[in-house]
Parts: sequence; structure tokens; C-alpha cells
Amino acid sequence: LVVSPIVDSVACGSQYKTVHFSRRSTAQDSMMSGYVGKPSAMDFNATGMLLATGGGEDVTVWNFQGTGPEGTEPVFLEYHEQPITTLAFACSGTNLASGSRDGEVAVWAFKNEKEGTGIGVSQVADAISQLYWRPDDRALAAFDSNGGVTVWSI
Repeated sequence: LVVSPIVDSVACGSQYKTVHFSRRSTAQDSMMSGYVGKPSAMDFNATGMLLATGGGEDVTVWNFQGTGPEGTEPVFLEYHEQPITTLAFACSGTNLASGSRDGEVAVWAFKNEKEGTGIGVSQVADAISQLYWRPDDRALAAFDSNGGVTVWSI
């Protein structure tokens, strides 16, 4: 479950390989489907306009601008070979970090809300359990399932 920081949306993954989101102001419920597994990793960016979700090896990013994401096509970020375990948008801006079950960490940049580009990758020993950005977005920390911590300057 993730709550948008500004827009009035709440999103959560379901056992049916879908992401449901509700708009708190209208109680409108929508569903996004097409995932290969249960979407359990998700995060909104700081403006609440982008929602990154992981329900397989790809990161799927939905745009909440205008009337979206209903009726729009998401952005697919493809790099990981194992399922996504965690996602974290930078504290400001639109950089996104993704971690996977095999210990891969990728960082993506969004120049606009319609396309993302890979800007860096790294590998740690175990599955990534959490990713955290430093408040000024100049460093990224990865926590792995074996208790290890790795920090990169960005």
C-alpha cells in the first residue's frame, strides 16, 4: 500500500496480479492489470504524478497527470532479470531506484512523465529489501535480505 504525497490517491497490489487505486476525494476505484505476479513494490514520486510498480521483472510507471492513469499506456523500464522487490523515487525530482530479488539495483531518470532512461546499475550479494535516498538525493542506500547495507554517491 502506498499513499500519494500530494494527489489524493492510494494504491495497492492484489493477489489477482493487479494494482488498485482509489481517489480519496471521490472514492473512485480503478484497476490496472497485466502484471506477471502480485505487485508488491510500489512508490509515488514527490509530486504524486508518477506511480512506479513492480509485479515481475519490469518496472511499470503510471502517469497520474490529467485524467490518468485510466486510459493511458504506462512506461515500462526493462533491465532486471528477477522480480522487483522494492522501488524508491528520489526525494525531489524524478529519479527512481529499483531493486530485485537477485541483488541488482538500477537507477532511472525521467526527463518527462512519458519516458525513463537507465542511468546506472550495481549488484550486491543478496536480494534487495529496501532502497532509501538521502534527503538531498546525492546518495542511495540499499539494504539486502542478509542485513548488508550498500551506499552509492549519486
